[in-house]
Amino acid sequence: MTSHDRPLQGQLLDWRRSISGQVAMGWLLAEGLRSSLAQLGWHPTSGSARAPGLDDLVAELAFLASASTSALDEALDQAWSAQAPQGSDLALEPPTELEREARLSIVAAATVRRVAQAALGATSCMSGAPEVVRVERAAVELLAFGSASSATVPLHRDGLRLYGRDEEDLVSEVAGIGARLLCDWGGGVTLGTSDGRSLEIRARGDQLVVRRSWAHEDPARWDSPVKLSLFGSKVRDILHDELGTSCGRGLVVTTSA
Repeated sequence: MTSHDRPLQGQLLDWRRSISGQVAMGWLLAEGLRSSLAQLGWHPTSGSARAPGLDDLVAELAFLASASTSALDEALDQAWSAQAPQGSDLALEPPTELEREARLSIVAAATVRRVAQAALGATSCMSGAPEVVRVERAAVELLAFGSASSATVPLHRDGLRLYGRDEEDLVSEVAGIGARLLCDWGGGVTLGTSDGRSLEIRARGDQLVVRRSWAHEDPARWDSPVKLSLFGSKVRDILHDELGTSCGRGLVVTTSA
């Protein structure tokens, strides 16, 4: 029997199982990445290898996985109840409910990719030991999580939020931004202040370019291979010395293709 032969009710349940499984898998992969970072010496609030927002992002995924599972359980309960005739083609939930679950899956996938970006920011400040390289490769693969192909999902599609509370957090966050833009082979992020000044980070292939809106000079360039920890430190110094900010939370952030 093909999927076209099954009652619509059964097809909807299969679809909802797939959504719930995808969200749960995303949470599990994010937990695994966080655990691997902890084994490498990462700590959420101290040390040289920071990953600002990582705990918050994994907690968000746990919530989304729980919400998705609860919605599926409710659908199964209704399917197995005697309220609907056996073999009925009636949908169990109105379309708006299915759309809500689809959006939940999209949000979860974007959150997994943000976890991967945070992990790349942390590993950029670690040594090049084999175990660090393994975590980096896993994080790069997760940048394609939820994609219909094996290609990474561009940063501008997910948007960006900065979580850092101090200068060391900012180094890691900027390093993670740089890593993701390089994986995208393009795209940009603008970090601005309330007075209208801004600093743009843009990838051009395997090169990172930084342009200051208030400066009348050629943009700074980092050629491949980019040492992301040094890149993050340099951008942090510019933001601190020239814009007077020491953490990412006070910045106005925009992304672009």
